[in-house]
Amino acid sequence: MAKPKVGGPKKDEGFSHEKFVYRKELDCYVCPCEQVLVFKGVYKRCGVLYRRYEDVVACGVCLKRVQCTKLAFRMVFRSPYQSVLDGVDERTRGGVVLYRRRSGIVEHPFGVVKAVWGFKAFLCRGFVKVVGEVSLAFLAYNFRWVFNIFAGDRVGLVAKFG
Repeated sequence: MAKPKVGGPKKDEGFSHEKFVYRKELDCYVCPCEQVLVFKGVYKRCGVLYRRYEDVVACGVCLKRVQCTKLAFRMVFRSPYQSVLDGVDERTRGGVVLYRRRSGIVEHPFGVVKAVWGFKAFLCRGFVKVVGEVSLAFLAYNFRWVFNIFAGDRVGLVAKFG
């Protein structure tokens, strides 16, 4: 699955969140201009505590601050699950061929059901009803798939399914 892009204001090329390198042993971030952003506290959003890294003095004298941020200094937030996400990114970079093959196999049914059959919105409301609606759509997809497999062998189709 493709990783979603980090939200927030768009930074100039070279100053996106991915360009800031985390140093685990020092618990700090290093910006593209080689300035060190240290841990300053936690930030709570939607019930999740994010670690906040910044350095007011270093950003104040940085010549590229205008390209990096509109504020007086740059803040970088680290999710408590970031180490797990970094491991996923590393495995994804190592298995690009495998992930492309998987997306071609696994995501094909979703594309057919949405684009070809027009199943773009739910008719029902509520979790249980939506699960039932999706289950029926993919049950129909599976029946169609099995029928297409046996379509060339009409005798075998009749023998197996009466």
